[in-house]
Amino acid sequence: RELRRRGVCPCRESSRGVQRRDSCTMSEADMTQYREIQSHMQQLLQTRAQYAQQDTENKMVESELKVLEDDATVYKLVGPVLVKQELSDVKHNVSKRLEFISGEIEKVDRQLELKQKEQKALGERIVSQQQDMRARAADEARKVFEEQTGAK
Repeated sequence: RELRRRGVCPCRESSRGVQRRDSCTMSEADMTQYREIQSHMQQLLQTRAQYAQQDTENKMVESELKVLEDDATVYKLVGPVLVKQELSDVKHNVSKRLEFISGEIEKVDRQLELKQKEQKALGERIVSQQQDMRARAADEARKVFEEQTGAK
């Protein structure tokens, strides 16, 4: 653990076999990939939160538009200017915007689901590799002990 904390892979310190170095390198690559997946998932969650906020805001606008009478005057803020718009056009635009946002949320949810599956599979592989490395290390330690003590 101390070697790992200092950024040194204990597998590289060993003079025993290429297989240990390869598995250690593979484990490090998997850990890097796992962290990248976590980072990407975090970005997806932030994107989803933004879409969810936009969805809430647009639903509030839609509910406000529903209570207006058909001949009501509606203005849209464009920069520093209020521009008059037809109520039916505004309702249609808000409805289309809600459809778009809903579709984007679904797309992000699918991406998150795929990343979670990928992360789970990679996590299982990492745990398996770590267990194999521990078993090999215990076996090596036993062999060294037997060599030093002459016991079998």
